[in-house]
Amino acid sequence: YKLSENIIFCAGLKYAIIKQEVLNSKGLVPKETIGNVLVSIGGTDPFNYSQQIIEALLNGTSKNIFVLTYPLNPKFKLLTELADKNQGQVKLFHSLNTTDLIQLIQESDLAILQPSNIALEAAAIGTGMCLIQTAENQKYIYDTLMKNQCAFKLEQSNIAAQVNSITLSDINAQIQHQQALLDGRSPNRIIDVV
Repeated sequence: YKLSENIIFCAGLKYAIIKQEVLNSKGLVPKETIGNVLVSIGGTDPFNYSQQIIEALLNGTSKNIFVLTYPLNPKFKLLTELADKNQGQVKLFHSLNTTDLIQLIQESDLAILQPSNIALEAAAIGTGMCLIQTAENQKYIYDTLMKNQCAFKLEQSNIAAQVNSITLSDINAQIQHQQALLDGRSPNRIIDVV
């Protein structure tokens, strides 16, 4: 980028702009179980990954599945029906405020996410994480979280087997890496630069 002399360019996750409420909240560390899995693949989910992941988890695990989506999702009705059909195992959430989002992430032992703001928020709170890149503009967050051992890559084949193979030790190690990467000091770093 060519910048004028009055502009300062702050790049990288050490300058990540994350809501203060999120930075101030932490999940249960260390995690004690892997019973709750959050699935959130964005508001539009054009390739319908949410349904594929939920169905794989239903068929291959006994874990509770929390689905976070939005009414704008073209498959929202289908996801609602899937949650209604599997009420004992699947809960659908949408249109959450920050406090409710934080609580949902804190209650999740593992999150299957797209590498976007929600992945950064989940990492700031601290939870096990698997990522599936759904768009090219997610590459930087994906690469950075993977490089820093803050997440696992979700393979579309054998989703349930992959989730079942993740241990508490794996998740707690990820959370330690997440806390080192997103240490809550990004607002102060930005102020110091300015």
